[in-house]
Amino acid sequence: MPELRQYQRDHYNDKIYRVFAPKISEQEIVLTEIKSKMVEESKPKFAKKFGLDKLLNDLEYQCGAVTTLESKHSEAEEKLKQKSRDELQKLEQTNGRERVHQEHKLKALKRLIYSKIQSNDLLANMTWHIRSSDEVEPKNLDSMLTEGVVKIVKDQVKFTPEGKKLQLLEAMQQKCRDTVMEANAPDEITRALTLMLKPLGMSWEVQVPMLENKKAS
Repeated sequence: MPELRQYQRDHYNDKIYRVFAPKISEQEIVLTEIKSKMVEESKPKFAKKFGLDKLLNDLEYQCGAVTTLESKHSEAEEKLKQKSRDELQKLEQTNGRERVHQEHKLKALKRLIYSKIQSNDLLANMTWHIRSSDEVEPKNLDSMLTEGVVKIVKDQVKFTPEGKKLQLLEAMQQKCRDTVMEANAPDEITRALTLMLKPLGMSWEVQVPMLENKKAS
């Protein structure tokens, strides 16, 4: 029996890739969608676990309150441009006191959230999102929570039916490659690969699409 040439093994490996690649890519897309859904569903629970759910809501509210005050102050200044200096100063004092009060509340809330993050090892390891209390912003906190959930979901998703199917496809692809490297004859490889692919609902024989025969009018 003639020994299998290297170019023949290369051909089999290339065909194995062409057979499995579409199936694996399709399954990866499905798994990505499932992972995204799991992350969004798990994020509130993750935040609640560390007591950050209500604090995040408070932070978003307080940031909005400060922004609203700044906007109202600017609008009021525009309206009072044509009025007396006394009226303008009075407005600035009133709005200034309120803004300082809200900003102090916001800073205190940021310090509380940051201390809570630093007191937990898991969250503290993700502080590239938030390196000081000044960086405690809703978008940064949300990014940190998302990263934490992604790490958890990444393992969980492997045990879903879709995750197990992807693992099976990847394992079978490797097994097919091993068969090519360990076999000695083309017929031996073809038979083995045909039998291995059949339980997966896949075929080693590539189906060539047929052109439609157009009837002559």
